[in-house]
Amino acid sequence: MKSGQAFWPAMPAKPRERTMAVALLNGNLRVGGEGLVECATWREFTAALELHNLDCVVEDLARWRWWPDATDCPKAWVTHGRDGHPRAVTWQGRKRRFAITLATVWGGRHADRSLCRDLERVAEATGIGQWPTPARLGDALQRRAWKDAHGWRWESRPARPARALLLEHGVGGRWETAKVGGRFQHVWEIDQRDAYAAAWALPKPSGPAIMVAGVCELPEGIVTAYGPLEFTIREELGCLGPLPIRQELLSWPTKPGTYSTWAWSEEVEDARSCGVEVRSTGTAMGWGKWVEAPEWTREISSIRRQAGGWGSLVKLATVAAIGRHGRAPSAWVEARDRSQAGIAYGGAGKAYRKRSTDPSACTHWYAYAIMQARRRVWHRGGAEQQAGRRVWAVETDSLILDGPPLGPVVKRGDDLPGEWTVRREDDEVETAANRWALFSDGTGRTPGLPAAGREAWLAAHAPPLVA
Repeated sequence: MKSGQAFWPAMPAKPRERTMAVALLNGNLRVGGEGLVECATWREFTAALELHNLDCVVEDLARWRWWPDATDCPKAWVTHGRDGHPRAVTWQGRKRRFAITLATVWGGRHADRSLCRDLERVAEATGIGQWPTPARLGDALQRRAWKDAHGWRWESRPARPARALLLEHGVGGRWETAKVGGRFQHVWEIDQRDAYAAAWALPKPSGPAIMVAGVCELPEGIVTAYGPLEFTIREELGCLGPLPIRQELLSWPTKPGTYSTWAWSEEVEDARSCGVEVRSTGTAMGWGKWVEAPEWTREISSIRRQAGGWGSLVKLATVAAIGRHGRAPSAWVEARDRSQAGIAYGGAGKAYRKRSTDPSACTHWYAYAIMQARRRVWHRGGAEQQAGRRVWAVETDSLILDGPPLGPVVKRGDDLPGEWTVRREDDEVETAANRWALFSDGTGRTPGLPAAGREAWLAAHAPPLVA
């Protein structure tokens, strides 16, 4: 299973010098503080984009006055999210493309001058110009950092079947809460700074993916591998489970039994260190060398340190850039036959369907970085347990403990990617340690559950706060 061609980075990240504006729902444009550009038609709107060199944010695409015109325009197309909902409209001008982006793409922000001002500050700080979405911004920074460090060396990605296996059997980065039981009056949460970006800076597998006999025993010349295995726990573990399994939710078994999963060879070493028996159950994908690319992580960390309130946009772009390498090989495209369309807009509007694509991304880098982020949390949780702390809950990049952390933490603001800080302590809460954490201000943490379902799950399962 080999990659026949190098694909990443596919093209240089060119700066996009634009002015940010608000596309008002009534069809007009607000440029700068009070500058209002009145647009009576879609043609006047697009002419204003070119005249003032604008990219725009809009509050609601469905209620935007020019939405029907945009979907009917032969020079415009709609960009969709993974759920099929429209996220932006891109219009092809005479010399360049212009984007009208849904404001909530930027972390739930509203389409106002504040967001435009923050995006302009990000563009100035990065020196990469305006980009319509966080993923495009983070990707542009990532490609520039790679080019500056490695020149025009293109990186091999796995063959398409290998990338499909990585996506199909990946368990993701979110942990399930440790099922420890008991009740505590004090909870402490330690959080890892830029966990995914820190993991991305570690050496990553490089070169073509090669088929190997199994993930548990690596042949000579293979530095890491990913594949199916079976693991057996003979006695209940006294630490967090080292190997994840994905069923209805992500879980980390500690009870005696035999389980099946997919894992990296580094996770196999962790399992063996806990006395867990592992054996390969099929062929695996292996890589023969490493590549180091920490420059992007250092750059975005430096930018965030200098940022004010707009630092959250940089963080969003960081996570989104890594997530682009984990994209599914499908996208929404215009459907000529409306009977085959999955979604359609308005009477004469365009219809869209899902189509198989072949994105130029390094899926093995994504999967490996997510795994290393998981391992960092697992190792820190084990260290806290050995030092006498009880790990109550485990999140993507944080641990909830029954007391002050016994391991090293740094002062928030002085931390670098990968370092641990104490985020919060709650002294007036007592709640069962099951699969959720409730804090004294009424907020809740539900590790392992998608954000969209957390509020409903808490309402149905969480106990009342102790007076």
